[in-house]
Amino acid sequence: MKNLKATMLAMLFLAAASNLKAQTIDYLSKVKVYVKPHSQERLQAISILQLDHFRDRPGYIEAEIGQPEMRLLKQSGLKYEILSENSIAEVDRLNKTFNEQRRLGLITDEGIATDVMGRGPLEQPGSTINNIIHTPAGFRVYSQNFGYYSLTRMDSIIRAVYNLYSPSNLVDTFHLGTTENGNIIKAIKISDNASTDEANEPDCYFQGLQHAREAIGGSSMIFFMLYLLENYPTDPRIRDLVNNREIYIVICMNPDGWAYNLSTITSSSNGTWRKNRKPNTAPYDGTGVDLNRNWSTGWGNCPTLPSSCGSNDGNDETFIGPSAFSERETQAVRNFIKSKRIVVANDQHSYGPYFSLPFGRPALHTATYGADANHEDDQMSTAEANWYVAIPALMGKYNGMRAGNSFQALGYEVAGGIKDWMFRGEIGTGVGGGQKMAIKSMTGEGGVRITGPGATSVKNFWPAASQIITLCKAMTYQNLQMVYSAGSFVDLQDMTPIDLTSKSGNFTFRIKRLGLENRPVTVSVIPILNTGTVGAPVVVSSLPNFYSTYTGNVSYALPTEITAGQIVKFAWKIETAGYSYADTITKFFSPNILLSDNMEGTLTTNWVNETEGNLIASGFASPFNYYYSQGDWQFTSGGFGGSGNALSESANGVKYPATSIRRIRYKNTLDLTNATAAYISFYTKHALDNHKDKVQLQVSTNGTVWTAINGKTTVKEPGTPDVADESTLNGQPALTGIQPDWVQEEFNLAAYLGQPALRFRFEFTSDQSESFWAAEDEGIFIDNIKVISSHTPLVALAANFISFTGILKQDNTVGLTWEASIDNEHAYFEVEKSTDRITFNTIGRVTGGTNLYTYVDNQPYLGNNFYRIKAVDRAGKKQFSSIINVVYNPKLEWVSLYPNPAKDFLHVEIKMATADRITIQVVDVAGKVVLSKIMLADNNVKKIPLNISALSANIYMLKIVSSTSDVLGIQKFIKN
Repeated sequence: MKNLKATMLAMLFLAAASNLKAQTIDYLSKVKVYVKPHSQERLQAISILQLDHFRDRPGYIEAEIGQPEMRLLKQSGLKYEILSENSIAEVDRLNKTFNEQRRLGLITDEGIATDVMGRGPLEQPGSTINNIIHTPAGFRVYSQNFGYYSLTRMDSIIRAVYNLYSPSNLVDTFHLGTTENGNIIKAIKISDNASTDEANEPDCYFQGLQHAREAIGGSSMIFFMLYLLENYPTDPRIRDLVNNREIYIVICMNPDGWAYNLSTITSSSNGTWRKNRKPNTAPYDGTGVDLNRNWSTGWGNCPTLPSSCGSNDGNDETFIGPSAFSERETQAVRNFIKSKRIVVANDQHSYGPYFSLPFGRPALHTATYGADANHEDDQMSTAEANWYVAIPALMGKYNGMRAGNSFQALGYEVAGGIKDWMFRGEIGTGVGGGQKMAIKSMTGEGGVRITGPGATSVKNFWPAASQIITLCKAMTYQNLQMVYSAGSFVDLQDMTPIDLTSKSGNFTFRIKRLGLENRPVTVSVIPILNTGTVGAPVVVSSLPNFYSTYTGNVSYALPTEITAGQIVKFAWKIETAGYSYADTITKFFSPNILLSDNMEGTLTTNWVNETEGNLIASGFASPFNYYYSQGDWQFTSGGFGGSGNALSESANGVKYPATSIRRIRYKNTLDLTNATAAYISFYTKHALDNHKDKVQLQVSTNGTVWTAINGKTTVKEPGTPDVADESTLNGQPALTGIQPDWVQEEFNLAAYLGQPALRFRFEFTSDQSESFWAAEDEGIFIDNIKVISSHTPLVALAANFISFTGILKQDNTVGLTWEASIDNEHAYFEVEKSTDRITFNTIGRVTGGTNLYTYVDNQPYLGNNFYRIKAVDRAGKKQFSSIINVVYNPKLEWVSLYPNPAKDFLHVEIKMATADRITIQVVDVAGKVVLSKIMLADNNVKKIPLNISALSANIYMLKIVSSTSDVLGIQKFIKN
């Protein structure tokens, strides 16, 4: 009876569809369709409504559909709810508010307050993507076209980039082909020798807007392109990466479809076109082919599957075309890819929080690896499968993306998609002559994150203008991780316990290959604080396979006079294939051990499972009961290093359940009354539904109020569950996502020093179950936990640095000032400078003085200038200050303040070499921004009066900050 009912339902849908699908799609509506999970009714709804991107939750599907599909839904008899009658109109309303706030200077393009912009490294514990990736100066969010680049503006930015960067050979451009409507498909190449094909450098490919209505794809490609080029002169990480890769970017693969959308979209309608715009010929009706169903691998192989897999009806949105590669667009990209040596590729789509990996139709790939000459029916090798675990996990750290093949991620299969052709199509040895490599490829279904001002339930193919930059930042971060993986790339983990028990010994590291190339890797130790002397670098000549590991040591000898409880800092430096990066490590010499548990004894010796029955989750939009049971956390096999036990909430191989909270508390308290430092350290690995299921380390001073704290690998992105990006993090730090190998996690308890009875616990939380294949996963494993404290005054041995500041002076020199307490053994200071924060060179020596010292750098580098001070005593012992960065940018030609001192008004004169949107900030002695003004400055002298009458009498600093968050200039003034 059920099958008969489903068949009749399908016939009803198809009969109605024949009359309705050719009608004009007016606008998109967001609906919730109530269907049971894994039911035939659910498959029929997906098929007839032609759902390609949707949110699948227990008991319902949430999607955007056009008006023909809406009419079908109303006739179907299915239970549904309209969440937004016209989602385009809702986005338009948000955009109007956002654009007005931006016009008034109240918020930035990122949608954040104008006084909280920041810039940080690519990975920064405790930070968020808004501060980690800064916005390129050339990127725009327009007031027209819902914030997005038109085809004309895309062409203009490509020309501008070529004109600006091709003289230095950083950019080359290519015409891949011409569309049905005469638009050119353009590609940009970014590399240090862009006009030369360097065979020794891996090729990387990125494209947007294969589906014309998935708007964020094009903007993200422009953002990524500009980020690479603008940061090349100033950021050594980006410069090294560009110098050792060839990066190809296609901003808009489907220009006809994109142009059509922008020609029809209004504040309340259209913008829904997905396919290209070629008129179909007999026997096919309608217009356009779904380009992402037109690739040869698995093309048209969709028997009995929902039409989301691919349709033979020319009116359908998933029409596969009359033959594989029948379209000019797919032909153009195919020919281009086959002319290069592409090794990684990301096809940017929206929307959904996942990377869709090969295979689109897993059922077609059942043969033994290597059995087919063209590899099109092969399974993945172990190395390939490992790459598809490790790299998507890195890529999705800040945007909450998860990974799985089409069925795992979407709940349906896709035939003839680009990722399968990239991965398995037309592979051969004659690369560049009609065949191609086996490309590690995926479809990035970004576009879900909605945070900041205007964050509501709007989540669609056209993200609100206020969200464009945040989304692009996360996509740029993910693309950079993919680019890293294309060459020699390793993960380094520090394996040295946090407590050093001897003044001499070895710092231990483990590196693991995560890149596609096997090149030599050099690992060295850079002393920072109380490290003494270290041994020679270790050269690892070969890591033959993906996931190959090497464990090594670098010897150390701490200063002989170091006392118990002193802090030791150093950095692991990794150099391979032309670029380097580093990780700063903190240790303590002979600290107090408050807890040491290797999980080999009895659980109840140190731990208490908390049980409270059913709980209501706080912070969720729709509260629901959580499952809770005693004894959830247990000791289980599979400890650190593969032997012994670990602590886990998913013990004995049983995956954790949905809607569950599981807590385990250290049964004693930590006495930090007179502590000068305290840390919690442990090794961990985890498999958690990214940004949805999480583990937090929480502390409490009273046993009632618990606070999650930051660790080295925790994430604290903002978000709201069940509303926008479906994240449960809500800006609170947590371990989440996939960490397939053991890492050493570290939590600094500095904020709780002096507490007589600090408590800590681990809290695991899982959200509602859903169709995603790993919605309930293997959980977390914790081993070798240590809690240490020091009651020793933490001092450096050569000098005690009190402060260190730098200022870019009006004459474009850098003035350095530091304050240090010295004794009779002090000999001199050396000033050191670096462009990458890793390798420092001495530029001067300072002797004499009392407590305050100065030095002037007459020749700063263009861009970042990292400085540190090295104090040397008579015995040759060394101590380093903190590292500061002063950005020198000749864009600022002139800045002047008057009068100085000032009373009610401070007049600022500014002249820029090139126009830029700058921020003038007044900063008090505590470092707080007390006054901020945004303005457009250019090569004419601008005079700006600042009303400072409300400020108290004191010394202030005036900062000039560029649109990319670089400090262009700093001036001191006095307020009377």
